[in-house]
Amino acid sequence: MSNTDAWRLAAVQLRSEIASTRQRLAELETALAVLSALTETSAPTSRRARQNTPSNATHTSGRSDQRTRRNGMNRPTKRDLPLTGTQTWLDIIGDAQMTAAEIVDSAMHRFKIASAARRKIYSRVGNWLNGAVKRSWVIVVGQRYGANLYQKA
Repeated sequence: MSNTDAWRLAAVQLRSEIASTRQRLAELETALAVLSALTETSAPTSRRARQNTPSNATHTSGRSDQRTRRNGMNRPTKRDLPLTGTQTWLDIIGDAQMTAAEIVDSAMHRFKIASAARRKIYSRVGNWLNGAVKRSWVIVVGQRYGANLYQKA
């Protein structure tokens, strides 16, 4: 295969790619036109007007029990989680050797916290463990499956 044959093949492939891209662009422009027509006729423009539409009528004003993220997952707030201080974590660890994940599991079981709060509790445990090791309240006694084992000092 000579260089000219390779260039011709590349040119054919580029033309094909350009054609498919133009087709996709036309499809996207059609979809955008449909969406803009829908939003102009049916959707309120202000935030307050959107909140008063029937689709949002099930929401109540004030603090709700279920907080949601933009992607729809539940997200706990500070009010929904118990206060956790040094004594709380030391009580959970007790005399046992535990990994951070085991401490989180124990805390979630002890406080009967929903699984949506696991990330927040894990963050609290990790931050507390870093400080507790530095202050020698907790010591690292080994590893289990690659995770540090912590024990009260």
